[in-house]
Amino acid sequence: MLHSALRYVLGIPLLAIVGLALNYKYHESEDLRNSIYRPLYAELSQIQNAIQQNHMSVDFSAATKSQLEEKGELNRIPKQLREQVERAYVDAASLIGDTGPPEKIDRITSTQVQQIRTQQQDNEWSRRTVADMNAVLMSKPGSSASRSFEFKHTGVSPGIEAHSENPKYVTPGALTWGFQDWVDYPASLQTIEQLWNDQQFLEFHETGDDWYFRITKEDLARNHLTLEEFLRPIDGAISKDIDFKKIQKRRMDVKAEIDQLRSIIAHRIDDPKQLSDLLH
Repeated sequence: MLHSALRYVLGIPLLAIVGLALNYKYHESEDLRNSIYRPLYAELSQIQNAIQQNHMSVDFSAATKSQLEEKGELNRIPKQLREQVERAYVDAASLIGDTGPPEKIDRITSTQVQQIRTQQQDNEWSRRTVADMNAVLMSKPGSSASRSFEFKHTGVSPGIEAHSENPKYVTPGALTWGFQDWVDYPASLQTIEQLWNDQQFLEFHETGDDWYFRITKEDLARNHLTLEEFLRPIDGAISKDIDFKKIQKRRMDVKAEIDQLRSIIAHRIDDPKQLSDLLH
């Protein structure tokens, strides 16, 4: 009697239930994996990378999600997961508009820079440094159009004029002191001191190359300053700024949210349709 009962659940043959479950689980699974979950995972990875970049501003594309919404594809995933995706994208997008703290940092930093250097000194140092770099380049036997630069920190390689038979340097390179460097200060100070050389600028703005956003080791030596002494008043002002603390916390919270969602989507790539979805 018991054996017979096990073969039926609510009057439906057990084998039929298993068949229905397997049909649900594997029907269109491959399409969900390739059309929705893999593209979403790739875009979430890009968003995560944008958030943790050493940049004052956050910028990323949400084109994949937008396309999936336009096609109605997101309606194919479980409601709970769909809502989680929507929240994560909204929270991440809120970081794009955080312009207040970066502007404050720009003003504080540029004021400090202008106390130790002028535009004329910037121009003269650039000319001398480029000339020295090209002199070393020309002293090497033969010709080569190949130039390689290794970066262990955010930065810009030297500018090269590559239209001639013998390419030459036209601008010095730079290390960039970014958002995460202020967050990690003073540990970031040690990193920069190990990497920054005499032929590089240290820039405090990611997109601009204005003279009042960058310094050289020569500037510090001329003013009898260490890098720590130059940065101390800037860090003092930034560390007290409430808006900076808020954006720092918000980035950490959103990054954790994106990390969690990426983990869920990664699991969905392995197992696109889960039987537990039928309960939601």
